[in-house]
Amino acid sequence: MKRISILWLSLLLLMVAGCGNNKENNDTVVYPKLLLGDWSAAHFSDNAFVTTEMWDFSFKADGTGSLFTRQFRYELKGNHIFLHYIVEDNYYGQTEFEYIIKSLSTDLMEWEEVANGNWGNNTYHLKFYRMNKNNI
Repeated sequence: MKRISILWLSLLLLMVAGCGNNKENNDTVVYPKLLLGDWSAAHFSDNAFVTTEMWDFSFKADGTGSLFTRQFRYELKGNHIFLHYIVEDNYYGQTEFEYIIKSLSTDLMEWEEVANGNWGNNTYHLKFYRMNKNNI
C-alpha cells in the first residue's frame, strides 16, 4: 500500500512539473476548420514596423491557399503552420516559411514567424482579420 502511495505521489509531481509556464512553447489548440476562408493580414516585426498594406490570404480545405496571386500548400503540425510556395521566379527569396499560430478564433488569427536567419534578427508577426464571416 505504501508503494502505491509513493508511486501516485511521484506521478503527481511529474505531472505538475510538466505543466510549467514555458513562454517558448505556445499551446494554442488549432482547429483546422477555423483557418479556412479569406483573411486580410497586417505584417509587423519586433521593431514595431507595420506595413501600410494588408495582405489577402485564402486557405482551402484541400491544403492549398493563396497570397494575392501566389499559390502555396500549407501543413498544420500542432500549432505550427508551414507554407510551401509554388513559385516560378522565387519572388520571396525563399519558398518555405514556418509560423507558430499564437491565436485563432472565428474572426482573428495571430502568427509569429519561426526565425530562419533570412530576414536578419527581427521576428515577424502577422495579424489576420477574417474578410467574409458568412463563410465560417
